[in-house]
Amino acid sequence: MAQRALADAMKLMVNAMAQEAVSRLLTGKHKKLGEAEKMN
Repeated sequence: MAQRALADAMKLMVNAMAQEAVSRLLTGKHKKLGEAEKMN
């Protein structure tokens, strides 16, 4: 039972980390685009 709960917690953590990484990549691209536009 404890192992299953731990596995579920790991899945949630991995999913949260993946979502955060994706959102960071997306916001990072937008920031870079904005900076490039300011330079021009």
